[in-house]
Amino acid sequence: MDKLINGFIALNCSGKILELCETYYADELVMLNEGEVFASSIREAYEKQAGYVDAVEEFDIRLVSKEIVGDVSTLVFDYKMTTKDGKNMAFTGKHVQAWRGKKIIREEYFSLS
Repeated sequence: MDKLINGFIALNCSGKILELCETYYADELVMLNEGEVFASSIREAYEKQAGYVDAVEEFDIRLVSKEIVGDVSTLVFDYKMTTKDGKNMAFTGKHVQAWRGKKIIREEYFSLS
């Protein structure tokens, strides 16, 4: 489990969000953002994130903390990004992920900043 989560962290920190989707999300993924459903399948998550990723010119993502309890991982990242139109964004986000086998079946995202 730790190896899988470390792989997820590595892809996220390098800004490879779409590769991360394809590698770690289950087909039946449910993704929530601040308690609201963001995506109810891997395809929907991929398509929504593709537009977001395309708008970013530069990623600076760092892991703040990692906790694993059973099949649930809680990861906190500091995000700093520059969009293609020159906007700078900085925020901290918490991802709570439920794993089944080698895939994430549910991910909840919460903004901490």
